[in-house]
Amino acid sequence: METNREILELIKATASKYLPDAEVLLFGSRARREAASDSDFDVLVVTSLNLSPKQKLPLKTIIRKDLLKEGIRSDILIQSKKEVKIKRKLPGHIIKNILNDAILL
Repeated sequence: METNREILELIKATASKYLPDAEVLLFGSRARREAASDSDFDVLVVTSLNLSPKQKLPLKTIIRKDLLKEGIRSDILIQSKKEVKIKRKLPGHIIKNILNDAILL
């Protein structure tokens, strides 16, 4: 298996392959350095595109499948910059919580 740095670079490259303008953030236990060896990689992909849930689902699926082919288990969340801007201000919203410990890849 690759080093952690190589894995993070591969995650970023894979997300960017489908959403070239995206910012890719790692969050959750891996970002907090509390992960177990079998923990997945929680990833927030922030794009300038305003995608509907129907448009996001196939993108999330193909990114996850591409990463899984490399042996990387992941959970992918795709949000627009506009969605993040709104949701980060909402008390207790998951996006607000994600941004507290997220690491930009």
